[in-house]
Amino acid sequence: MQIRSTRIVVIAGIALIFLGATYLFGWSDIFVVKEVSITGAPTAQSTKAITDSLSIKPGIKMARVETRSLSRRLESFTWIESVNISRNWLNRKVSIEISPRTPIALFNPATSPETSIDADGNVFRLPGGTSNSLPKVEANSAKSGVEAIALFTALPQTFRSNISLMSVRSTGAFSISYRYKSRPIAISWGDGGNAALKVDVVEALLALPENAKVRSIDVSAPHAPIVR
Repeated sequence: MQIRSTRIVVIAGIALIFLGATYLFGWSDIFVVKEVSITGAPTAQSTKAITDSLSIKPGIKMARVETRSLSRRLESFTWIESVNISRNWLNRKVSIEISPRTPIALFNPATSPETSIDADGNVFRLPGGTSNSLPKVEANSAKSGVEAIALFTALPQTFRSNISLMSVRSTGAFSISYRYKSRPIAISWGDGGNAALKVDVVEALLALPENAKVRSIDVSAPHAPIVR
């Protein structure tokens, strides 16, 4: 009989502890959010987008901050590569760590302003916009866009600094909008092969006095270029 009474007391004690902990963490004002920290957001507008989406404000119960569901919500943003949300119960702080995608080019800027593409072919829009100094690419697919950027980065800096736009045609051939001494030049580049030779041919042709009024150059066959 005494053993049974002791067991009842133990069970009741455990139940009281559980109920007390539930109240303490879930309903009392002791464990409420005191601070929300956001790191990694690349622009003020992206920080605001995160804040508005999560709606975590100081004063709400720490136990009601569901880190997994909130992480999934942020991962739906195309410009976010990964996110980690954690709670520190001692200092009552919620930390949101963002790893944004890194844009390597503006993608189809004429039809989709402020749209970027990263090295893996992910297309996204960053709140607050992306630097206009990035190379500009026009392509029918993200895969073609990545191929265009691969070609762009392989070109000499002195040459690519004069490129305003790289386009990929449906055939896979590249075309380049180029500026030579403030003069726009349309370059039909062809495929990505013989890049160094094509650069030499373009620069040599533009240096000739008789080509002072040339507006287009075709180096798809670099050993037999065409100027117009």
